[in-house]
Amino acid sequence: MMKGYRALYLAAMVVTGLCGIWGGKYLALVFLLALVLVAVVSYLQMKISAKELTVEITGKGSCRSGQDMELRLELHYGQHRPAGRIAGDLLFENHLFGASRSYPLMLESRHQKRVVYEIPFDDGNCGLRRISLEKMTCYDRLGLFSCQVEPGEPFVCTVYPFEAQIHTDFRQHIDREQSGEIYDSRRSGTDVSEVFGLREYQEGDSLQSIHWKLSSKLNQLIVREFGRPINYHTLLFLDPALYFKEQPVSEKALNGIFDLTVSVSRGLLEQNIAHFVGYLQGGQFQCLPVESESSYQDMVRNLMNDKIPKENEGTLFTLLDMQLHQRFTKMIYVAGGIYEDMAHHISNLMNLTVLQPVEGDSDYYCGAGYEVISVSTEEIRGQHIISI
Repeated sequence: MMKGYRALYLAAMVVTGLCGIWGGKYLALVFLLALVLVAVVSYLQMKISAKELTVEITGKGSCRSGQDMELRLELHYGQHRPAGRIAGDLLFENHLFGASRSYPLMLESRHQKRVVYEIPFDDGNCGLRRISLEKMTCYDRLGLFSCQVEPGEPFVCTVYPFEAQIHTDFRQHIDREQSGEIYDSRRSGTDVSEVFGLREYQEGDSLQSIHWKLSSKLNQLIVREFGRPINYHTLLFLDPALYFKEQPVSEKALNGIFDLTVSVSRGLLEQNIAHFVGYLQGGQFQCLPVESESSYQDMVRNLMNDKIPKENEGTLFTLLDMQLHQRFTKMIYVAGGIYEDMAHHISNLMNLTVLQPVEGDSDYYCGAGYEVISVSTEEIRGQHIISI
């Protein structure tokens, strides 16, 4: 477009100059000089205003999948405001999915010193996101010249998975390392049958843990820290992959894996069931304990900082090779697909339940020694009771 403006302006200058030379009219030559001066002034104004202009992206540092990110593009002008347009590209990068999308921007000149544009964006994917501006260009009033504008620092935020209301109903008692009541004397937990200690109330503490009688005597809220059983052996293992048996896994299904994982983990925590959340990172087994609200939040943050692998065909073999059955007696496996033979081998060593997000109707069936619960991606964000 700028080439067209330049061609028209140059043509006007040439015609004006020819009229002045051939017609002997000094007014035409004066008009030609005015055209040159206007172009020079327009160029200088653009350079000065672009140097004073600052651009930044702001917004909330975190949100849930399915919520608007509430992004804002802020332009701060100096004393000389750009008379022309400002163009560029808005780049969205999702570290978890390893994907990026670019959107063109074309902003008209404003007279305010600070201009804020709302950016409505939500692609429905969770993960760590990096939003940046690229190729920011400021044009002069006539559209003849342009110069680059410093885009500012990228904006980074985390979109957490959706927490559905999932209640996990265990068909059998969770296996423990030993029988009887065993507690960790060094750490507090969630078992109300054993009091670990007392402390002042902190934001986020359960109201059920408040020691009302002692609080009334001390005129401040005191909560009880309960004992932490050390013999739970439940592993919630998520295994996302971009491809399953050489077929691409949909973004809905991938988000469903994370939605189901955090929702089941939250449900177990609310039932005072300590557990572990595991996944493979670069071939290494990562095992995160979930026994409190803070450890749950740490687990979710860790999941969002990782990157979804391309394939997961060897994951179950790796788990067998690591002999996880010596550490866990119950595994809840969350994945977009299941390799039946390997799942059968694992089910011979530990109790196995497979949770699988699917694009279709929810279903349940028993495999060779294990059970598979399929949850529709359209229904994951509802209320569920899952029997395991």
